[in-house]
Amino acid sequence: MSLVHSSVYYKPTDSHTYLTYTSSHPQSCKRSIPFSQMLRLRRLCQDDIDFREQCLRMRDFFVSCGYPLEVLDDACNRVSKISRTGALIPRPERSSQRTKLIMTYHPHNLVAHKIVLNNFSILQADPDAREVFDEPPLVVYRRAKNIRDMLVRSRISASHDSGTRPLFFLSDEGVKPTAYLFCQYF
Repeated sequence: MSLVHSSVYYKPTDSHTYLTYTSSHPQSCKRSIPFSQMLRLRRLCQDDIDFREQCLRMRDFFVSCGYPLEVLDDACNRVSKISRTGALIPRPERSSQRTKLIMTYHPHNLVAHKIVLNNFSILQADPDAREVFDEPPLVVYRRAKNIRDMLVRSRISASHDSGTRPLFFLSDEGVKPTAYLFCQYF
């Protein structure tokens, strides 16, 4: 009788480039990436010894991206406490009816987040506000514009300042060429 064992396979072209720890992403995001990758290893590795070996390999990948050993060891320890069968069980979706406070992410906005949570008792003291905010608001960050967003157009514009049509335009059937060019002297 032959048993099949599952493990991790990395393609030879896999560069193992993860988010660098020095990035301006939220701390919770930077801590969750090693945890989620090691949880993926827990799901894939059938044997505990193989899982530990793969965790050490994954740890080296993250060390090369500047992650502190404390963050990586904490993620490995948390995942080690989860059984493989427990990791394979899908988590039920949680629907939250909490009011959302949506802010553009910036490291300085973390202070605003703390102010809202620390002063939530003031909202609870007001009967009208208590109806809206029965729980603390869920702080949600949207991505700030980056250089790519500022430089790259997402659409081809239909007209230009000179009043001539562009060389191509978008239609329901896709991109269609036109008879007009950008240069009015051409």
